[in-house]
Amino acid sequence: MLRLSYTKHKTNEEVLDMLSTEKQLLSNIVKRKCQYFGHLIRQNELQRQLLEGKINGKRSRGRPRITWMDNLKKWTGKSHGNLIRIAEDREKFRFMTVNMLKSLDTI
Repeated sequence: MLRLSYTKHKTNEEVLDMLSTEKQLLSNIVKRKCQYFGHLIRQNELQRQLLEGKINGKRSRGRPRITWMDNLKKWTGKSHGNLIRIAEDREKFRFMTVNMLKSLDTI
């Protein structure tokens, strides 16, 4: 694109300014995670059971791991049950996803 050599020592911000764009990785991740969650919830297969299920046994010591549901709950501000109920209706879920992306300033 710009044919910049690594020896020019340009920062990421300088390169983005030259291209007149902004960082888009977070918005792509959020959008795709939400879309895939909705896809899984609308199916009654093994993937949905794995996403919703609990694993028997003990967790290792340390900080708890961040799960998909933790991310979705944080981004949307809704509970687990509400997310599942909304995801089962495709139109409501699309509307919620678009509004969530706007509120996170990722669009």
